[in-house]
Amino acid sequence: MVFGAILFWTPDVILHAIAGNKFSRNHVLILTYILPLTVLAGLLVVGRMRNIETGKLIAPFGLLGIWFFGGVAMAASATFSGGGFATPEGWKGVALGAVPPFTLMMATYDGSLFALLLTTLCLLTVWLVGAVRPKLMLHVGVISVLAVLVILITGISQVAVASVARRLGEQVPPVSATQKEGEAKLEDIAYALKGAYHEGSPNHPPYLPHIPGLPAVTALTNLQPLFAKAQSAFLQQQAAVLQRSSSYCYCNLKPEIWSELYKHRSAEQRSFLGALTFGQTSYAELKRFGEYPVVWTSRPDASNQVIVITISLTSDIFRPCALSSEDLDKVLDDMQSLIRREMPGESLSLTNLH
Repeated sequence: MVFGAILFWTPDVILHAIAGNKFSRNHVLILTYILPLTVLAGLLVVGRMRNIETGKLIAPFGLLGIWFFGGVAMAASATFSGGGFATPEGWKGVALGAVPPFTLMMATYDGSLFALLLTTLCLLTVWLVGAVRPKLMLHVGVISVLAVLVILITGISQVAVASVARRLGEQVPPVSATQKEGEAKLEDIAYALKGAYHEGSPNHPPYLPHIPGLPAVTALTNLQPLFAKAQSAFLQQQAAVLQRSSSYCYCNLKPEIWSELYKHRSAEQRSFLGALTFGQTSYAELKRFGEYPVVWTSRPDASNQVIVITISLTSDIFRPCALSSEDLDKVLDDMQSLIRREMPGESLSLTNLH
């Protein structure tokens, strides 16, 4: 178990230590290649050791170690960007990471999800080959074929994702607010809010930061002082991002309101690829998947489009998308009606600032 965990997670922790807060999609690609190939190289070395009597157990126990120790490794990786063990709640990731559904969720944010799935496929294949032909289990040919498949699958996936993202990007009209010099990038804003979301609510029901005394829809820059005074070093670092977010509105809801919305979350989720792509969306689509707007550009562009960051309370994924101004108003009206119906004492107004 320890053998598999060390082989798989050590490169992940090292890369996060090097990248820190600058961890990007390119680092995800590196992990997707390196982690499975490192494990396969380890198996190749073990296969050349003639005195290994428990060869049949290497693959299954190595796989078990990768999943069981995932929480510890990913908490350690997150520490280098201000999360994980750098926060009071970091130890909870150790326990949650040992539970497969939470391991997958943590791996999504860690950037190692595709690598984890590919490695799991490889080790299961090695295990099954060993069950049929024990002498072929750690054979050079078998491991080499798996290594080639990892490279091909990763390469094809990269091309496919880039192609889909490019086509979706062509459909999304440019938004002048996101192109202003010095303005925070949308992905940086989503990253900052995601960090606050997980640090502020280690257990469900989840919630986002709330600024008392301000309306339900306010300027995103109003969050900057809250982040700057946070105990978490990660959130303090993200305060600069929010300071450069003058073109965005923020959905400033109380924790108990987010809790009520969580009770009405949708049972339907987007596909993994769909959740990671940036593109045009609609009121019907957001309603179907139970996604709520968290941040949006304060003014529509020439084609009456706004850029929105939504959150799915089912999958906890923050997703940037483009939405018509009318559809945004519909979503906000639905949220307002639901809150007023379920919480009669609340008289908030979710009106777009534009």
